[in-house]
Amino acid sequence: MRLAIWAFSAIAATKEFYEYVTNPYCKRVGPFIWLACFTLLIEFSLIIKFGAQMFTAPFPWYVKLMWSVIGFFVVCGFFYAYNNETRDKKT
Repeated sequence: MRLAIWAFSAIAATKEFYEYVTNPYCKRVGPFIWLACFTLLIEFSLIIKFGAQMFTAPFPWYVKLMWSVIGFFVVCGFFYAYNNETRDKKT
């Protein structure tokens, strides 16, 4: 049930974020983005509070490797997008 709620709220939040990013006249994000952010905050707070002793075994090496690869690509994508934006402002 929570996954269905997240799926349907993600549609509205993604639409509002896309409009905020692409429309130069849109200066504020919409309420669905704020609702999604606060819901994430509450979910993470519950996970931290009640899940402290749930997973005591360390992560396997392949899980650490995959998260490291994903993090590397996210950081590279951030730097690529940042350099692309600064290059467009110079021309």
